[in-house]
Amino acid sequence: MKTALIALLLITGTAMAGTVYKWTDPATGKTVFSDNPPPPNVKAQETKLRASVIETGGPSYEMREAMKNAPVTLYTSECGEICNEAKKLLSSRSVPYTLKNPATQPAFLDELRKLANGDAPIPVLVVGSQVLKGFQQGPWNSALDSAGYPKGTEPSRPKTEKTAGAPATNPAATGKPPAKQEKKY
Repeated sequence: MKTALIALLLITGTAMAGTVYKWTDPATGKTVFSDNPPPPNVKAQETKLRASVIETGGPSYEMREAMKNAPVTLYTSECGEICNEAKKLLSSRSVPYTLKNPATQPAFLDELRKLANGDAPIPVLVVGSQVLKGFQQGPWNSALDSAGYPKGTEPSRPKTEKTAGAPATNPAATGKPPAKQEKKY
């Protein structure tokens, strides 16, 4: 009974977050656990507790780890079917990615040229430190697999990056069609 009471007090204290006091009752010699302070003449041990948090929704642990260890960036523009297929692959696997359009942002074009050794091919996929030039479904899937991304089991979430003054987002994940943009390179 005493153990059950202690467990109940600890669970209740944890759920509500606060302080639990532990002391020995001078009259009975028994150990007391309470969320109320002890009598003034009794020395108590205080334990500060934090609220328990159970995460629900959002990306799975597997997805969060992949996103942390190997973030995905897609360099693309309105280059037609091949760019659409690249976006469609990432969306079908529910991979959150940062979309960078070098046709609209000079800084993105410079980044792309550095990644591709002076070349500026479209599309380019970056998974962690791995750079894949041109869309090829097999190698792209392999790179995502090796980075630990699940195969399309959760909703895609867009990521926004502000560079050179304008945000780039994953339009496939937002459900909005990408804005028409002019090729300038």
